[in-house]
Amino acid sequence: MNKKRVFVTGTTGTMGGETMKQLLNRSDRFQVVTLARDSEKNRTFMEQYKNNSSLEIYWGDLVNYDDVLQCVTGCDFVIHCAAFVSPAADRYPADAMKINYGGTLNLIKAILAQPNKEEIKLVNIGTVAETGDRTAPIHWGRIGDPLKPSVHDYYAVSKIAAERAVIESGIKHWVSLRQTGIMSIKEFSLNEGIAFHQPLNNVLEWVTDQDSGVLCANACEEWVDSDFWGHVYNIGGGEDCRNTNYELMAAMMKEIGVEQFKDVCEPNWYATHNFHGQWYLDSDKLNDFLHFRSQTTEDFVRYYGKVMREQAPENAPVMTSQQIAAMIKQGNEQVALTDTGTLHWLIHNQDEQLNPFFISKEQWAKIPGWDRFILYRPDGDAIVLDHGYDEAKPEAELTINDLQQAAHFRGGTCLSETMTTGDWTTQLAFVCHKGHTFSASPRLILEGGHWCDECERTSWNYHELAKHSPFFAQVWNPLHDKSEQAHEYKKHVKDTDITATV
Repeated sequence: MNKKRVFVTGTTGTMGGETMKQLLNRSDRFQVVTLARDSEKNRTFMEQYKNNSSLEIYWGDLVNYDDVLQCVTGCDFVIHCAAFVSPAADRYPADAMKINYGGTLNLIKAILAQPNKEEIKLVNIGTVAETGDRTAPIHWGRIGDPLKPSVHDYYAVSKIAAERAVIESGIKHWVSLRQTGIMSIKEFSLNEGIAFHQPLNNVLEWVTDQDSGVLCANACEEWVDSDFWGHVYNIGGGEDCRNTNYELMAAMMKEIGVEQFKDVCEPNWYATHNFHGQWYLDSDKLNDFLHFRSQTTEDFVRYYGKVMREQAPENAPVMTSQQIAAMIKQGNEQVALTDTGTLHWLIHNQDEQLNPFFISKEQWAKIPGWDRFILYRPDGDAIVLDHGYDEAKPEAELTINDLQQAAHFRGGTCLSETMTTGDWTTQLAFVCHKGHTFSASPRLILEGGHWCDECERTSWNYHELAKHSPFFAQVWNPLHDKSEQAHEYKKHVKDTDITATV
């Protein structure tokens, strides 16, 4: 049996590393190819694999087309996990767009240059950050909901551009899998201010790093149904991985001896808005295809406690719960004071950063202390968002009337007058409420939730968009009071800046 060749990007990162590990455990049927940026850190990490004959390591960069072409050539699958993520992406937005979008363009170009391009399968890893904050009462989401990258989140902006490119690429076999929060020791070891961007009552349907690796490896197996390809999916761990931010952090603190999470922080260190997260109405669909789930939040929390205890020095003094909490609280405050931390913005009057996360400095001042702060787990029936067309119809029955209705619901118009019934891939002509004309496939708009690319690349102007788009208003109005001051935040980098580099 000939082994399938799988090019995995991002193998020095969390998800890509787990994917590589899972595929190497199946070395009887997979040969793994990877491209790693040449650095001392990456060389040290890859040293453990130097004698593994099932792994081919190339040193280079995703933004260099020749490097990418070398790795894609001869491959059957491309698993694209690599990404320049926050908080680094917050500090260096141009690099985020160059790597996340430009690197994806290089992969697309290299795949389409292959003689077997019709057979190559591309798994693109998107992100829950594409849909932005979805706190209660709109905390249940699904594919096709509006895209709403958080203000200043250039990681999300770059991944939206990359996903659009994948969907419209013309590659025959592709999927875009929007990754949720990953439970891993590595991710929870970051001492960065971004930890306080997530509201205490925010929701996420997490997944573990191991299950993420299994997911990507399983996508390369022969038994995957052909209907899997050509769609966008949400990655989520299911019911047992649905938590509020407070629930997960409190459970992790208990594992290391802190009985009261309230002892390690203050409520007003945490944002109240503008951080991605949702529980999924449709994450079971991906598991039905790839059968990747095996771990729960409870499993991870136990593992976290085990690792933390093993890492403690043997001669460390025994500490009480209060002493541990006091030490952690002091460290947390220092993190919140770093350049991407909420307290830093407050102290340095960085209103442009502060306002999207707290509405205003005045609203921040109204956040109560623990004696009056309300922690809650959302309940009740899910609010299912309207996508603006008859979703009960089979895909094969989609008509131009459906696209016209959907465009109107988004505040625009479908300029095309005809389409082939059931054709989800041929691009049609549209105009948005601002008069921008653009082309897009039904798949991009109806399933992906994308809309006008010019509006997306120009600014975060959500108050204005919600006035014109009933579709978008569903994810904005429930979380924002009408009395709020409207803001438009210009984007400093654009996907169109990158085209010439690939």
